[in-house]
Amino acid sequence: MSMMNLSLRQGLAYQKLPCEGSSAEDAYRALISFLDQAPAGSEGVLLLSFEMNVLFLGTSAPPDEETLKKIAKAEKLDPAEGDHVLEPGHYRFIQIPLPASIEELPLENLALKEGDLLYVRILKEGSFALVAQLWIRRRAE
Repeated sequence: MSMMNLSLRQGLAYQKLPCEGSSAEDAYRALISFLDQAPAGSEGVLLLSFEMNVLFLGTSAPPDEETLKKIAKAEKLDPAEGDHVLEPGHYRFIQIPLPASIEELPLENLALKEGDLLYVRILKEGSFALVAQLWIRRRAE
């Protein structure tokens, strides 16, 4: 399981889901429950600190036809607007099977350091297909 470098060119916007006071596990379960009911193409993100504290929990709806056409033609998208924007920049990235629990994240492989941000990004690719991606934003980058 090797990490790859990812260069995000345009921001990804998410709308906030209520998660005040939630543990990482509770927020993760809330996100999975939300996506189970959401249309294919939806996605969610759980932003965690180095200490595994929940910094943000949010979702985004599937892209509309116009956005899909722009993506297919590699055209510039409208600026991302939402409660939280995953900013353009450099990330470490890995795609994994959807963990049953936050405890199953391969944290030992991520080599998180103090100040790093961990984005658990979950994509709903089909009616029942959820895929997990881990994006790490290094403090120094």
